[in-house]
Amino acid sequence: MIESAYAERIYASAMLEPLIAPLRQAGLSAERALIAAGLHEEELLSPATLVSIDQIMLVYQTIAAELRDPMLAYQMGLAFHVTTYGMYGFAMLSSANGRRALEIALQYHQLGSPLARPSLSIEGPTARWSFTPIPHPRMLGAVYEFVVRLHIGIFVRLYGEVEGNYLADLDAGLALHLAPDEADVVERLMGLKAEQARGEETWIRVKTARLSQPTQMGSAAVNRMLLQICDEQIDALRKREGLAGRLRAVLITNGCRVLGLEAAAHRLGMTERSLRRRLAEEGTSFRSVHDDVQRQAAIGYLRDTELTVEAIAELLGFSDAANFRRAFRRWTGKPPLDYRHHKRGGRLGSKV
Repeated sequence: MIESAYAERIYASAMLEPLIAPLRQAGLSAERALIAAGLHEEELLSPATLVSIDQIMLVYQTIAAELRDPMLAYQMGLAFHVTTYGMYGFAMLSSANGRRALEIALQYHQLGSPLARPSLSIEGPTARWSFTPIPHPRMLGAVYEFVVRLHIGIFVRLYGEVEGNYLADLDAGLALHLAPDEADVVERLMGLKAEQARGEETWIRVKTARLSQPTQMGSAAVNRMLLQICDEQIDALRKREGLAGRLRAVLITNGCRVLGLEAAAHRLGMTERSLRRRLAEEGTSFRSVHDDVQRQAAIGYLRDTELTVEAIAELLGFSDAANFRRAFRRWTGKPPLDYRHHKRGGRLGSKV
């Protein structure tokens, strides 16, 4: 198995702490979920504790496997508050209006929500906040659905706190198979009108006019100060990613296509030898980083699009589909079509 960017411990452990109380209220073991990721509860209270996406996913996987009622994921999301996210959260809270708060949430989302890729579109009378879970190998089936429901709860809580608990006229499209009574549960729990999303993105729609209203705790001076701190935190996050993170950015900019060591080193402004040496110092290699980027892209294409394996192989720069299939088995131990997303069944399975 290749070394993954998801294994880097660069994220604040505070994003796991809000799960503890809801787990216990549901009669589940918080300790078991944390131990699965090699963590203990007291570690979550220390700002020095950093966790990886792999660890977060292991916690989520353990919870999803033991969750008797999937609807509890919404309640767990509601346990996250603006204060959970520190300066990033307070930057949203001090925004002049809801639109600016969402723009800040989008710009700095890695500080609080690295397991989902968000987007924001504002057209006419409505604004749409949407997201897709990241293409992690464990983002399958019940874990995928847990992440979607959890993030809906998180959004509703944060949006409500920024807007002064104003939650009227919100509706959502969920990119998963809705349980028979799920829409009723969502509306009763959060006042959110939910439906089945037609596309691959989960979305929440709000009124543009509401977003332009001043927030109760907006402060331009405080907001500027907090955004400076958020910029510093993002810089620190990127530094923890090191040269491997810069290399990933180069590969992603290249469309995740096959790129040789010489070309990558040139784009990074260094020699091949220096690139190899510095990556080795970080405990990785060009091959590992390159494979990891292509694996993530491939899983994303398979899960979130209807592109054929042949088309994906061409997009990623493989000479043919057979070479891509062999590489994918080497990366994941599974054939590519095991990651094809069946929206009708709300799960991941094979598709011919």
